[in-house]
Amino acid sequence: MYHLQVAGAANIVRADLRNPPLPNDVEILRLKHQSQGLALLMSALKNLKGPASDALLMAMVMGGMLTDPNPSQIPELFRASPLATAQFLNVYARLTMVPATMQSMLESVVRRGGIKSIRDYGMVSILQLSVHPASDY
Repeated sequence: MYHLQVAGAANIVRADLRNPPLPNDVEILRLKHQSQGLALLMSALKNLKGPASDALLMAMVMGGMLTDPNPSQIPELFRASPLATAQFLNVYARLTMVPATMQSMLESVVRRGGIKSIRDYGMVSILQLSVHPASDY
């Protein structure tokens, strides 16, 4: 998760339109951490025996968010809502989860017995953002 967290932190910086592009050496480090984190995640998933742990589910969330920030941006005709900027929703909204990762993560939650089986603090809230309201996850 360390490598995914480092890559994710750099990706959040990239997603904020107020920030300049990352220098090339930082971009290379971001990609190295991203590659190593994703390789370790894939290895853990390939060797998984039994239900996924909360930590593995969190790693899947972090890995799934390592996409290029969405370039579309609503023109800033009005000042952003204080709630949106206080919670950084304006930045996080530019990051999208890879659909295949989301599906795999949701299947892992189902195999564990559903969202009620999640124990780590905050994970239920994170997972609920990814679940269709009509589903049984």
